[in-house]
Amino acid sequence: MKEIIKQFFSVNLKDYSNLCVDFEINKALVVLLVVLCFSFFYIHIKRKNMYYIVKQLTRHNATDEESAKTLEALGLSNNFVLKWMLSGSGQLTRLVKRAGEVTLSYEEYVALEKEKKLNKEKIDFTEAKFYLFDAQDTRAQRILSRYNIPLFKTVILCVFVVVLYFCIMLLMPELLMLINYLVGLVKGMF
Repeated sequence: MKEIIKQFFSVNLKDYSNLCVDFEINKALVVLLVVLCFSFFYIHIKRKNMYYIVKQLTRHNATDEESAKTLEALGLSNNFVLKWMLSGSGQLTRLVKRAGEVTLSYEEYVALEKEKKLNKEKIDFTEAKFYLFDAQDTRAQRILSRYNIPLFKTVILCVFVVVLYFCIMLLMPELLMLINYLVGLVKGMF
């Protein structure tokens, strides 16, 4: 059994006369598999946190600076992923704004960057208040309708990708023989 697994796991392109490249393709696919699964969970965590804050801000009707709420008032004060997302820039920070946040115009930003005076602002999350910049924005509605994906769906997706990997790994010798034959035909035509 161990030999069979090693045989399928160590399929090398150099073993095929027309492919002549020293590359163990199934090992590269394992790396791709791991990256894909981590990516699925990373996206799940980001989307879930975006859903949490947009839902809470909508629920508390925090749609302007006067009605802005702290993370503690929203029940999200212990969420370090959300704090990391709010301290950066991206889709969430374009939708969720901080009360009293200084926004620079493009010209001001470029001028400060040239003078090397552009410092990233540290946010005190115990005092900072947040609100939805435009509660009627289609992005907020899309986040509320699509981003509340249960964890088991992400796990099922990863299981599907793993099963697909093993099917490809088992079929790889036949696939490579077909590719090798087709490359041989193309070489023979020229």
